[in-house]
Amino acid sequence: MAPAAGIALEFRIDLFLLSFVSAVSLVCTLLFAAAPAWRATGPNLLAQGLQASRAATLPRSTQRLQRILVAAQASLSVVVLIGAGLFLQTLRNLSQAEPGFDSDRLLQVLVDPEGSGYQPNQIGGLYRRLTERLEAIPGVESVSGVRNSILRGPLSGWSEVEQVEVGPAFFETMRIPLVKGRYLARLDHTLAGFDAVPIGVRQSIHLPNRVVISESLAKHVFDGADPIGQRLPEPLRQRPTIIGVVRDARFSTLRADPRPPIYVSQGPEPNRFNGILIRASANPFAVVATIQQEVRREHPRLLLGVHTMHEEMDRSIARERMVAAISALFGTLALVLGVLECLESPATRWRGALTNWESASLSAPATGM
Repeated sequence: MAPAAGIALEFRIDLFLLSFVSAVSLVCTLLFAAAPAWRATGPNLLAQGLQASRAATLPRSTQRLQRILVAAQASLSVVVLIGAGLFLQTLRNLSQAEPGFDSDRLLQVLVDPEGSGYQPNQIGGLYRRLTERLEAIPGVESVSGVRNSILRGPLSGWSEVEQVEVGPAFFETMRIPLVKGRYLARLDHTLAGFDAVPIGVRQSIHLPNRVVISESLAKHVFDGADPIGQRLPEPLRQRPTIIGVVRDARFSTLRADPRPPIYVSQGPEPNRFNGILIRASANPFAVVATIQQEVRREHPRLLLGVHTMHEEMDRSIARERMVAAISALFGTLALVLGVLECLESPATRWRGALTNWESASLSAPATGM
C-alpha cells in the first residue's frame, strides 16, 4: 500500500518566461544603443551640423580619447567573438562526445520515493512492483534501475573511482559493450551475491562480493594483467571479485573525462533508487504516456519526469550552449555598434562642413548691407 502523499517540490526553468525576458532585454538594448546612431542619420542636417561644429571645437585630447574608446570597443568585441567561437567549438566537441552506451531508444524515468513518503524498508517492494509493471508495457524491451540517475551530477565513490549501483539487466538495457568476463547476472543481485560484513557485536551488513569494472580501471590497476577473478584493492570495505570488464562510459557528466566506474549490485531489496532505465523496442515516445500512467498508479507524486537519453545529454551541456549563445549575441551587438560609431564620425564631419558652408552663404548678403 502506498504511503500518504507528501509535498513534492519541482524546480525547473520556465522556457517561455526566459524567452520573454531575453527578448525584452534584447529589444531595450538595441533601442537605447542604436538611438544615437539613428538620430545622427536623421534629416535635420542644420541642427546636426551645428552640433558637429561644436564637437569639432573640442580639444584634440578629447577627440583622441573618443577615438581610443571606439577602437577599444571594437577590439573587445572581437575578443568576445573569439571567445564565443571557442565556446561553440567546445559545445561541438561535447555534442559529439561518446557516452559509452547506446543512447538510441533509451529512456530515463526520474522518481522520488523518499519525497513521496516511502520509508527505506518500503523502497525495495516499490522497485520490484515498478519494474514488473514497466516490463509488461508493450514496446518495452528491457528495464533496470540505478541508485543515482544518469547524467544528473556526480555519483558516489571515492577520489579516483565512481561507484555505480545498478539493478538487474543494467548492462543489457544500457548496451555497454563487454570486453571480457561477464555481466552481473540476476543471481549476483540476490543474497547469494553478497557477503555479510560485521559492523558490531551482533550486527552485519550485506555488501556485494562480485563487481564489474571499466576498461580504463583494469588497465590502471592491473597493468595489462587479466583482472577476471582478481580482487579489487582498498579502499573498499571488502575486496570483491572482478567478474567482468566493460568499455568506459560516462554517467555523471559529458564535460570532462570521468572517473572510471565500478559497477556493483543494488541488492535484492534496494533501499534507494532515483532512476529507472527503459530500452524501447521502437519509437520511445510511443511508450512515454503509458510509463507515466503506470508510475502514477503507484503514487501520484512519485514521478518527476520521463526523458530520452538524448534529452538528458543535451540538458547536461545546456550551460555551455547558453554561454556560447550569449557571448556570440553580445559580441556581435557590440561590434555592430562600434562599426556604426566609426561610420558615423566621417558623415558627421561632412555634414558639419556642409552646414558651415550654408551658414556662410546665408550670412554673406547681410554683411554686404
